[in-house]
Amino acid sequence: MSEQSLFLDYLSSLENRGYREQTLRAYKHDIHEFCAFLQKQNYPLNNLDINIARAYLVYLRQQKLSARSIRRSVSAIKNLCRFLQYHQIIQGNPFAHLRTPKISQRLPACMAFQDIQDMIASCSTDYIGIRDRAILEFLYSTGARAFELVKMNVHDVSRRAIPMQGKGGKARLLFIGPMAWQALQDYLVLRTSHVKTSDPDAQQALFLNDKGRRLSTRGLYYIVKKYEHCLPYGRKIGVHLFRHTFATHMLNEGADLRIVQEMLGHKNLSTTQIYTHVGIEHLKQIYRSAHPHARRIT
Repeated sequence: MSEQSLFLDYLSSLENRGYREQTLRAYKHDIHEFCAFLQKQNYPLNNLDINIARAYLVYLRQQKLSARSIRRSVSAIKNLCRFLQYHQIIQGNPFAHLRTPKISQRLPACMAFQDIQDMIASCSTDYIGIRDRAILEFLYSTGARAFELVKMNVHDVSRRAIPMQGKGGKARLLFIGPMAWQALQDYLVLRTSHVKTSDPDAQQALFLNDKGRRLSTRGLYYIVKKYEHCLPYGRKIGVHLFRHTFATHMLNEGADLRIVQEMLGHKNLSTTQIYTHVGIEHLKQIYRSAHPHARRIT
């Protein structure tokens, strides 16, 4: 078995450690691309050095990839080299200290409370609309990630505080607010008659697609996308926008930063702190629109 195959088997084993399917798929793609590059350049995998690492970084830049994609690719290869080191296939890790492009810090987008209200109000009163309303309320109430929502089962919502193992296996609690709880109860009453009874996984799944099977992350994206028309003209919507909105609204209403960090499941406080800047930017916008001398501020 090749070193590449060994590493891909290792990646597959990470599924039980909280790694998302999308992350594993991206890492596998990055490893395949790197091995194809080595083969084309006739570089042996068991003789990697800093010159090969730099050559691959130049190659990635030439592909016009974003800084985020380049950093992810290098991260995957670092893990590959660490794995090869452990198995004594290579002596050092030439990617360990490779300087990668910095990611520009962009403030996360955020919806207004009225946007949330408009989306929920636009849900129809049939089964699909009631399901959609439960999903929208759940996303806004909990700050859940897409993969967290779709993997939830009916028995998980027997109480208002749900233990969740999120990204990287980090444990936290999802809190369901009163409106989200009521929306879930309305949905669960109808869910039983729409589930695909011949599918054991569907019988457990909390949220179902239109065919009565477990909702996928792609299906969740399309459900949320249906309500994009409720946002101001030109705004785009995605599942993660609800998570950004949850965090920003919590902080704007006076929640402690570390509490919000725990609710989001962030490992580092610095990841959560970006949401405080969203609140500050909102205050700046109000000041600029209301204060007569605001335009003098640089």
